[in-house]
Amino acid sequence: MSVLSGFLDRLFLLFGSIGVVLSLTAGVVLVNKSRSAIKSGQNAIWNIFLAVYLLTFGIRMAKSLFHYYYTINSAIHTLFLSLFFAIGPSLWLYTLTISQPAKKFRPAALYVHYLALLLAVLLIAVIPVYGTPNAWMFYLALFVHGFIYCIYTLFWIRINKDIYTKDEKGKKLKNWLLLLNTATLVIWSNAVGIYFGVIPFYPGSALVFTMVMIVLISYMLKHLWLLYPLPQKYKGSELTPSFISTHEKQLEQLMDEEKLFLHQELTLQKLSERMKITSKQLSQLINQTADKNYSLYISELRVQEAIALMKNEKYKDYKIAAIAYESGFNSISSFNAVFKKITGQTPVAYRNSLPEATN
Repeated sequence: MSVLSGFLDRLFLLFGSIGVVLSLTAGVVLVNKSRSAIKSGQNAIWNIFLAVYLLTFGIRMAKSLFHYYYTINSAIHTLFLSLFFAIGPSLWLYTLTISQPAKKFRPAALYVHYLALLLAVLLIAVIPVYGTPNAWMFYLALFVHGFIYCIYTLFWIRINKDIYTKDEKGKKLKNWLLLLNTATLVIWSNAVGIYFGVIPFYPGSALVFTMVMIVLISYMLKHLWLLYPLPQKYKGSELTPSFISTHEKQLEQLMDEEKLFLHQELTLQKLSERMKITSKQLSQLINQTADKNYSLYISELRVQEAIALMKNEKYKDYKIAAIAYESGFNSISSFNAVFKKITGQTPVAYRNSLPEATN
């Protein structure tokens, strides 16, 4: 029996070590990718947060495997437990920044989420260690902190679902974020089960952690575009961050305030001349900032305008053809085809599905 027990111990140690190696290796790769992107003037802050997430989990599991075989000082044990305060914030900030890559975030607004970790490290000497009467308060804080971040992140994804419905890439990103959040909830639930003795610390912790890491790393390897801040075809782009920032604002102003997309004769060449840049630069600008080509970019704006008109009481008696021309389309056939491609419905079906139009 002791021989079998020893064999199983080593087997679970091996299996747990696989998860540790996967998470640590992936974390290091992400750090390197982020450094390369930053050197080339690109934004890749989301990779930093994902790296912290993976490295923290890897270090925590490595400590757990070591602690199973060797005694660790109680203060060091509590210090490693405090690392759990980095998981929730890293998950949330990764979701936020990768979902809105063009948005500028103030560092202070991001890093304030790690205050709980900082406080835990500073107060390590007074935090009750495992086995003492008040230790449950520290563990409760860890669990509640983690679950709040996970649940809020899922809620944020749900209320901002429009971010992920623009194209196939957006849908895959949403699936990845849901998978990442679900995996985190599984690990947290497993930790709660271990604390209350429902799940054995070993091998329960090692098995769950490694299986979760295999699923996550496999998904990342299948969708390597998640690691890159820009589409690969624009690696080495000639557009500087300053150029992108200036002309992205100019383009938004022309579309939002002057509504140039309503002009049926608008072309890539005419728009680039208006912006005083080349057509190649404009095409690349739209691809890098909106992740779509010029044609789809303009078509989506026109479809959004058509939808707004359909919902407006003033246009309730307009024929579909009139709506099409008012939105910038030069033919009813192209309007029908583009509208269905973007919304999944024909203009007539969409209009009929609307409640009574309002102002």
